[in-house]
Amino acid sequence: MIRILAFLLAALLASEARAQERFITLSSTTSTQDSGLFDHILPRFRAASGIDVHVVAVGTGQALAIGARGDADALLVHDRAGEDKFVADGFGIDRRDVMYNDFVIVGPKSDPAGIRGLNSAREALGRILNVTAALDAYTLTDRATWANFKNRQNLEILTEGDAALFNPYGSILVNPAKWPQVKAADARIWHEWLTTRAGLDAITSYRIAGEQLFFPPRVAAVH
Repeated sequence: MIRILAFLLAALLASEARAQERFITLSSTTSTQDSGLFDHILPRFRAASGIDVHVVAVGTGQALAIGARGDADALLVHDRAGEDKFVADGFGIDRRDVMYNDFVIVGPKSDPAGIRGLNSAREALGRILNVTAALDAYTLTDRATWANFKNRQNLEILTEGDAALFNPYGSILVNPAKWPQVKAADARIWHEWLTTRAGLDAITSYRIAGEQLFFPPRVAAVH
């Protein structure tokens, strides 16, 4: 009987602890998850706030759809037109720039298309279309995916730095006026942390093999 009572008491305490756990649900993209960025920044946010962030990592379109259903508290995505529409349609509020990474063109070290060092993606892609049939191929990839890609064989970065290749991310709060069940207060704490100095420092300190993958917003000031 004592063992049964002890077990029931432990179960009750565990249930209460779970009920008291503070967390928000963040709908985001596979690139931020797969890059390892969240593993780097979320423990820092939890240490600062006591709030856990449960990430649902999907494609950007799906991430926006999850937010539109009220099934997340905040979003971190990279589709500016979709983000603006999400806010305009009343699903989200206070969209802010967070960071950007970029796409790079990788190809064989021999570089048969002669694109090495170009900073114009348009010119590089124009040259590549003339040699694709040779099958010593080129591809476009985001920098974080490339940093995590192990089977590089003869491939290396040949073209980078064109503004057309920049990939900005935005943070949006799901609108509590539309979805009263969202954890608006704790989501706001995350939003403020992510888009001010503490969050930016956490983001820009993330490296793979010494290479920085995510960078500060290019226009909006971080205060």
